[in-house]
Amino acid sequence: MTALHFGARGVHCKKTDTSAGKADPNRLDLPANWNVKRLRLTLGIICAVALALTVVAYMRESVLAITKDPATVIVWLVGIAVCLVYSKRRNPIPLAAEHTALPLIFVALLITGYYSDLLALLVIIITVEACIKARSMLVGMLHACSELALLLLIRPLFQDDPRMLSLIVNPHTQYTWFSPYSVRHWIIPFAIMMVAAPCIRLACDLIIFLSAGLPLRKAIREYSLSRILGSTIADLLTIIWVPELIRFTHTADDPASTLSMFLLAICLYSLVLLAFDILSRLTRSRTALTSLALVTDALPLPNVHPEQTVARRINRAQKRLRCFISDSRDLDRPRRAYRYSQRIDNGSQHFYIAFERGPWNRPFLPIDMEVLQTAGELLTEALRVNNEVSTLRTESETDALTGALTYQAFLTHLESLQTENVHNHVAIIYLEVEHLRELNTQYGRKIGNAALRCVADRLQNVRPPQSALYRVNGDEFALIVTDEPSHEDIEQLAMTMRKAAGEPMITAMGEVSLSTSASMSFSNEITGYTSLLSDARAHVAAEISMDEVIETGTGDISKTLRKAIESGNITVLYRPIFNLDTRSIDSLSTVIRVHDEHGHTFNPHFVLDEARKLDISAKLTRAALDICAEDMERFREIAPQLTTVGLCLNGGETNRSGFTDHIKELCARYPHLHFCL
Repeated sequence: MTALHFGARGVHCKKTDTSAGKADPNRLDLPANWNVKRLRLTLGIICAVALALTVVAYMRESVLAITKDPATVIVWLVGIAVCLVYSKRRNPIPLAAEHTALPLIFVALLITGYYSDLLALLVIIITVEACIKARSMLVGMLHACSELALLLLIRPLFQDDPRMLSLIVNPHTQYTWFSPYSVRHWIIPFAIMMVAAPCIRLACDLIIFLSAGLPLRKAIREYSLSRILGSTIADLLTIIWVPELIRFTHTADDPASTLSMFLLAICLYSLVLLAFDILSRLTRSRTALTSLALVTDALPLPNVHPEQTVARRINRAQKRLRCFISDSRDLDRPRRAYRYSQRIDNGSQHFYIAFERGPWNRPFLPIDMEVLQTAGELLTEALRVNNEVSTLRTESETDALTGALTYQAFLTHLESLQTENVHNHVAIIYLEVEHLRELNTQYGRKIGNAALRCVADRLQNVRPPQSALYRVNGDEFALIVTDEPSHEDIEQLAMTMRKAAGEPMITAMGEVSLSTSASMSFSNEITGYTSLLSDARAHVAAEISMDEVIETGTGDISKTLRKAIESGNITVLYRPIFNLDTRSIDSLSTVIRVHDEHGHTFNPHFVLDEARKLDISAKLTRAALDICAEDMERFREIAPQLTTVGLCLNGGETNRSGFTDHIKELCARYPHLHFCL
């Protein structure tokens, strides 16, 4: 598609590919079958011919005026050029006509009788200055022709008759400004001109827009009613006092002096408008910088809806426009004009930062587009950084084995809830996988890890949507529920979780039974999250400290075990073996338990292995055999059929001569007992 771009350097055309979704939403597109050369040729010829005919028609009078009084004419032309320095856009489209002081200059030439003398030179100045401002000959000639079209209205209203000036400033009228002469020949014609001039400019713009193939509805929405109305009122309030100024300076009898006075007043008026326009632009620029400063102050942007944060910050500074986030770049609200940033991608979501201005707050300035572009770039970069940080945080806070969050993330979440103080109704469910160590010992660590993954997956499937699952210990999980749960709901959820996690698991080594236990912790309105944090730290710290006692400090553990065995802190647990043939218990199997002085029970497998390493396995077995023999005698008082007891050895003690002698001694002392080693 061929697109017509409106930039600081005028109108230029460019081939664009809108099918890829990269078309600029802030430009007006030409029809696909439009020829840009045809546009330039048609409009250029019409404007050039109109301007050339005007210059040729009035050049003879202009040459005579210069020949007659060249110094005065040059001063007038300089004054006209100064007046044309001021121009104000009513529409950001460069093809649209601008507000200038030319209608006032036309009126001054008409009522002083110098219209025919200076029109050719005035057309040349208008064309040159318009082309310089627009940085385009085409746009400059269009603006010049639009201004000359005002003569079709101004000339019938203010006849080319110097006597009009004497009627307006009639010295015999007591109240000159309200005299019939002033009202009829000055106030009413000028009021008509001020109302009709914007209409004529609009008609010229519509003709140009139609010729250029621009969408009229979108182009008309770009007009600023406040600027049109404000400039019209300013022109009217300024020019109606000029007759009083002329009457006060007694220059009404000299048309040349009157024209000089007119041009001086218009020059001052144009410079005042120019200064006001510059101050207005500076104010807009300051507001734009303030909005960008507010956006940068918000960095780093929050992870949740950062685009809304940018929009709120801009709206805080930009009082005369509305900034919002739009999923579309083709908004079509009545009497509203829009500008959009570049497309911002956030994963699968796409949106734009949009500016909206009403008819009284237009037009858009280039500084608005700079704010949009900069805010869009800041938001894009912030989203990229947030995504990368979230990815890294997720990786660092996620347990690699189970996919649940880590214990550190668990504490961070609780602390953040305490800081935000969202509400005090929070519950934590702790769920422990029981006998995980035995599972690892019996089936291997690979099956133990699979069991943890299976439990985590099951808990993820049954947890509420507003909750988070954490692995707070090797065999323990925790669930934080923040959606104001009741105690009954939490108890029911804990039962559901325990039932789901405790279902048997099928592995490559067969079926594996899983058992879990659950506990709960609640916040309250008095202590808030303090109790939760204390329970979390104490609950997990107890498990960690126990693990550290068993898994680290092996030197101290070995000494403690030796001391416990030598001190006789040994107990034996019995498991009955039922004989189906006799329907009775005829033997017992045993598990040796060793306790330290603090009452801690060592793992049975650890006791056997470590006793062998410490070369005290024979002593341990002899002590266990003595306990078994004494206990069997007491058991036989209740069940006389009991004669056999089994004891698990590690094999190292059988080579000891003292151990064999002790076995023979026991057999001789208890001949009715059978010891299965």
